[in-house]
Order: sequence, then structure tokens, then C-alpha cells
Amino acid sequence: MPSAPELAVLANLAPLLILGMWSLLLVALARSELALGLAPGLRASWHLHRPLALLGALFAFAAALAALADPQRPALLRLTGGLRVDPLADLAALVLLGALLVALLLDPGGPRRGPHVALYCLITAALLLVVHAGALLPLVAGLEIAALGLGALLAVDPRSRRAAWSWLFGQAIISGLLLFGVALLFGATGTTDLSELGGRVSAVFTRWGASPAQAAVDLLQSGVPIPPQLAEQARTRAVTAMAPAALFIPGLLLTFAGLLARLGVAPFARAALSVAEGAPRPVALLIEPALRFAALVALVRLFVGVFHVPRQLHAPYGWSTAAALLAGLTLLTSAHAALRQRELRGLLAATATALAGWFLLGLTAAANFFAHAGAYGGRALTVVDHHEWGLQSGQHVLSALLTLAVAHALAVLGLHAALCAGGEPPPGSGALALRGLVRRDPWLGLTVAALILALLGAPPTLLFTARLDLLAVLLLDTNLVLRLLTALALLGAIPLALAWLRHLHALFDPDPRASPLAEPAPHARPLRPLALLCALLLLFFGVYPSALHHHTDRAAAALHAREAP
Repeated sequence: MPSAPELAVLANLAPLLILGMWSLLLVALARSELALGLAPGLRASWHLHRPLALLGALFAFAAALAALADPQRPALLRLTGGLRVDPLADLAALVLLGALLVALLLDPGGPRRGPHVALYCLITAALLLVVHAGALLPLVAGLEIAALGLGALLAVDPRSRRAAWSWLFGQAIISGLLLFGVALLFGATGTTDLSELGGRVSAVFTRWGASPAQAAVDLLQSGVPIPPQLAEQARTRAVTAMAPAALFIPGLLLTFAGLLARLGVAPFARAALSVAEGAPRPVALLIEPALRFAALVALVRLFVGVFHVPRQLHAPYGWSTAAALLAGLTLLTSAHAALRQRELRGLLAATATALAGWFLLGLTAAANFFAHAGAYGGRALTVVDHHEWGLQSGQHVLSALLTLAVAHALAVLGLHAALCAGGEPPPGSGALALRGLVRRDPWLGLTVAALILALLGAPPTLLFTARLDLLAVLLLDTNLVLRLLTALALLGAIPLALAWLRHLHALFDPDPRASPLAEPAPHARPLRPLALLCALLLLFFGVYPSALHHHTDRAAAALHAREAP
């Protein structure tokens, strides 16, 4: 029996534990039906599987909401097994569980859908493991389980098997990059714990530039005749000092590439766009926003929280130069995709790609500010005014990034729910899918209009205030390349805005040639109030952003917080 203190510590992981056990229960239920060889008519019906999954997801969501609202929650608590509890994980858990609830409501149902429901819960539990990861092993394990589960969901649906092959092939490459990068990081530092990784990396570079190692290199390159034994000793000393750095630098870049690919940046954005267009709606929700949000948290923890020291950040060895180039390429890719897209789902995927470019700019700016502050592990190398300015500016960037990610997740969840509540648009209908919807169904049409305005970043929605905050703090960075890319991001938003305005105009178009929507399924009835709730939340937090900023500020400050005693 666990002791009372151990149970108190485990209670901090309540959402992860609840959903993990619930997913295992659903997997066992589906597996037992197959093992017993029951005919489809005798198996547990859809009316049993989905309520069970919804009940577990609601319990986990309530636990995450209570944790986020608890004022006495510790700013940082490290647990055994490489896990951590902090406000950033609590906020991410709420978004992931919200995506799971909407995905369960969007699932079309049927007598053979039990394994699908179990996979939805299992994938979300794996993503919760990612956002609670305090070490590289649980972070990588969670991402790989989620990627495989999403591939299985795509493969079992005949309509998305082509997308499944594209997904699995791309994820195999991404997994190779990520696993190889993590292996090199471990080989260079001897640890996978994020709390120890920063100190070990500093030791790697200190050892590389130490005077005995440099003296050995200078001796070997001097051309002066030296005894063979002395030459062998000098060569051994130089290689021993350089080897960890030679492992660390490619490991850093490969890990960065693997996480960026999961975020959906170019050149992996085109594959993500094609998968998002062909995936069933519930699976698309688990990819965007759930998987993308978990990848963002992983990048924040690792590259902003650990690898923000100037030598690890700036050229010639750092990741910021690659991040800037990829951000520009991602923004151009999203603008090009927006010009070609006529379907709603393709336009949503292009918008998510553009958002990944903004995320990359924000991550680079936050790391720049933390490097300027000299902050490492909650300690300052110097206590001067520029330290406080850098630390606060970095936290402001992270807070704006998280607010933008939460706002986009709300808009995407609400729009998917609204479209499913009104009936699936016919394939190839483009803007005609929404033509005259305000006239035909005023409440649903106005809800969709509010959600499209939110995706456009129009005032007074939350996305407007989040982008304005992020833009203001990006312009504080003195990096000229970052400022030019910010200007490119603003220009790249124009094609997306025009594409969304086309659909917004179609909503109010009374043209009688409008394509009729399919009759909504019976399970879609709760989706109307859910879509309306998402739209109202976007408006409420846009007018009163401080209600959300309190939580995003705490999440940003927790990145360099000290562990609770």
C-alpha cells in the first residue's frame, strides 16, 4: 500500500492516471470481445463504449480544471520516473482533454467502434505523458505512442488509408530523427533528466575549451616534431575533450528537427496538410490541436527551458539560425497553401501551419531573452537590470505563445463541432458548403461566423489580443532577422485572411444555389451548444484577457521555477 505522502504526490498526476487507467479499461473491454469471438450484434454496443470513454474523460478534465484553479498548487514538483507537475503541464492537460472530449462527441459511432474509442483515450494519455515529462525518455515515449495510435486510427478507416500510409511513412522518418538525436544527447551528457541536462551541457563546452585540451590541439597543429608517445597523449586528450561536443551538436539539431516536424513546420508541413485533409474529423482533432500543442510544450521545456545558453542558441553551433530559416519557409508554405485551398479542412490545416511559424518565432525570441538574462535553472549569473528585463520579456513571450495556442485550439474545436452539428459539408463544395447558412440556421451560422472571425484574429476575440501581445514582444527583440521574419508573418497572413473572408462572405450570401448540408447525426446534438460555448469563450477572454493571462503567466514563470520543498 502506498503511504499517505506517496498518494498525495500521485494525486498531482490525477488527469494522467485517470485517463491512463480508463484507456486500459476500454482496451481490455474491446480486446475481451474479440477474444471471446462474439458476433458484432452481441458485443458491447457503441452506446456503452462512448459513455464509458466520456465519463473517464470528464473525470480527467475535472481533475485538470481543479489543478489549474488551485492557488496553492506548487510551481514545480518533480516526481520519480522523469515526470514533473507545474502550471504549464496543468494548462496543456486541460487543452488536450478538451480535444479528447470533442473528438469523442464527433465520432460517428457504430457497432465496431470500441477500439477507436480506446485509442482516442490512449493517444491523449500518451500526450499527457509528454506535457508532464521531466526527462527525455517519457517525452519521446509519449510522442511515439501517440503517433502510432494516430496511424492506427487512420489505417482502420477505408476513407483515410492513403493518408495513413503518408502519416506512417513521415512519422517513421521523424521518429528516426528524434530517437537518434536523443541517443546522441545522452551519449554526450550521460543523462536524460531535463533538470540536469543544462549543467551537463555547460560542462561539455567547458571541457572542450579547457586550456589542457586547447594546448594539446595547438601542439598537434604546430608542426613541431614531437615524440610519438607525447603525440599520442596529446591526440587522446584532444579527442576526449572534443568527443562529447561532437556528439552533442548533431544530437541537438536532430532532436530539434524531430520536435519541429511534430509541430508541423516546413518541410514537413505539406505532408501534414495532406493528412489533415484526408483524416476523419475526430482524428484530425487529435493531430491539430492536441499533438501540435504537446509538441509545443516539449519544445518549450527542452529548447527554451534548457538549451537557451548563447553557445547552444546562436551560430555556429546553436539552433536559432535553423529556427529562423524554417519559420520563414513555414510562413511561405502556409501562404501558398491558403491561395490554393477551397475546402474548409484544408484551410484549417494551412492556418495551423502558419501558426507553427509564429510559434517558432516566439520560441526563438523567448530563448534570446532568456540567454540575455543569463537565466539557468532558476538562478541568475548576474543580478543586474538587464537580467530582470530579459527574464520578464522571455516569460511574456511564452505567455503570449500559450495564449495564442489556447485561443487557436478553442477556435478549431468550436469550428469542427459547429460543422459536424450542421451536417458534414459535401466533398469538393468549398465555400459553397457554408453559403447562406446564416439564413438557413441563424444560431449555427452566427456561431460559425464568430469562430471564423476568431481564426482571422479580428477584435475583440482572444486571438486578436494574443497576436497583438506576441507581436509587441517580438518587436522588442533586437535581432534584425527576427524582425524581418515577423514582417513576413504579417504579410503571409493576408492570403489566409482573404481565404477565410471568402467563407465568411458565403455565410451571409442568400444565393439559393447553396449546397445543402447533410442531415446531422443524432450523436451531434450536444455539439451545437459546445460550438457556441467555444465562440463565447473566445469573445469573453478577448474582452477580459486577464482571466486567462493569469494562468498563462504562471505557466511561463514555472519554466525556471525552483522545486517545491
